[in-house]
Amino acid sequence: MQQPFDVIQDGSCDRHGLVRSVLINTPLVVASAVATLWLLLLLLGGDVGALIGLTLMGLVLFSTLFQSVTALRDLRAESVTTTGTVLRKRRPGIIFMLGRTHYLRLAEGAFVVSVLAYHQVQEGDEVEINHWPNTRRVIRVRLLRQTAASDRSLDVGDTAAGGSEEQSGAERWRPPHLR
Repeated sequence: MQQPFDVIQDGSCDRHGLVRSVLINTPLVVASAVATLWLLLLLLGGDVGALIGLTLMGLVLFSTLFQSVTALRDLRAESVTTTGTVLRKRRPGIIFMLGRTHYLRLAEGAFVVSVLAYHQVQEGDEVEINHWPNTRRVIRVRLLRQTAASDRSLDVGDTAAGGSEEQSGAERWRPPHLR
């Protein structure tokens, strides 16, 4: 069981991740901007087929520019601490379900957290999240208060050992990856 004020996720040197994001996305911005200008010139020259490529490269330019600018803004900013109650936990798939991202939704917004933090925090728990203000990249997650539902730990063997005892209204045990 987690004790109050336990640090669940700690990425104390997370500025390196921001620098990495800038170093990856900035060359992609330049390359996609050059390709977008070239396709725009082709379209203005009468090649209507360049419209498909222009649309795709415009989307790539927009997304990489957004990522690069927000990471650059965070490099100059100080980290922010947000405290709140976990309203919802989500694990949507990334690009054709090739991976998973773990989100904690607070009233102040959604945050991508580590797998460990995702499984140790339950809905209704109060957490403190230290993050960068623009990218919302999480630096540290601290558990401040657990709800009564997350304090209960149901063991698979408890119901089998009890024999005829039924769980009346209690939540049945589920593995962490199905919660």
